[in-house]
Amino acid sequence: MTTVKLSMPIGLQLEMARTGCLSNDHLLEICKSKDIHALKHLNQDAEDWKMLFQFAEEHWEEFQEAVQVGYKFKFVTRNGLKQFMIYRYGLEEGTDFECGETYFDQIKLKADQVCELERMITQNWRIKRLTAENNVLELIRIERSAQ
Repeated sequence: MTTVKLSMPIGLQLEMARTGCLSNDHLLEICKSKDIHALKHLNQDAEDWKMLFQFAEEHWEEFQEAVQVGYKFKFVTRNGLKQFMIYRYGLEEGTDFECGETYFDQIKLKADQVCELERMITQNWRIKRLTAENNVLELIRIERSAQ
């Protein structure tokens, strides 16, 4: 089985929905029924969810797998990667990482999160492991790969 590949906008919408502390099953239920009101607490415009709902409707099996098993991005932009780290890991720019034109630096994540991030971002970014702290957190740098 290959990992589902999502576009950056769909992946970010999925991560936005996840910030609402929804279980995978509840999130799937919301997307299947297109229940915009169930996502109202996330303070996004109802129009913002239409793309996610449409993708779920048109690619239901892929969407289910992405939610339940995981996914990777087809292509990752600089701003998309920044937003992903904010939504997925709760990081804050300037506090939890530094952001340059071609890199992100001083990021502290758990080892399993680093592995997850490596699997999810495409070949246009690479992760450098700088240090491991107390065997709990790793300090990493993400750089744009030379294409």
